[in-house]
Amino acid sequence: MLFTEEHIQEIISGNKTQTRRRWDKKQVNIGNSYRASQSLFTKREESPAYILVNEVYQEKLGIISEEDAKKEGGYTIQEFKDLWTDMHGQWDEDENIWVIEFDGYEEDPRKI
Repeated sequence: MLFTEEHIQEIISGNKTQTRRRWDKKQVNIGNSYRASQSLFTKREESPAYILVNEVYQEKLGIISEEDAKKEGGYTIQEFKDLWTDMHGQWDEDENIWVIEFDGYEEDPRKI
């Protein structure tokens, strides 16, 4: 999965344990591990971090809680809204998005 360098560091430190995505359909599965990198072309063994998915569900973007904003990387709700708008161009409270809850690792958890 693609993340900014800042978010990769937050995953490694354990401060980011959730991500929200604009997907048409579910693209990850509970119990699977995925690369956390800045490029789709990063080889699995060269990824700077990995996530192990604990939960995947859909919800409206606008119902994010203060606790969820913190799990996104230590943000307040307003900071997260600003980040989302910078990345996606708009904040639509009624947009259905995917929420992925995960644990972060520096090594592939499938090999630990």
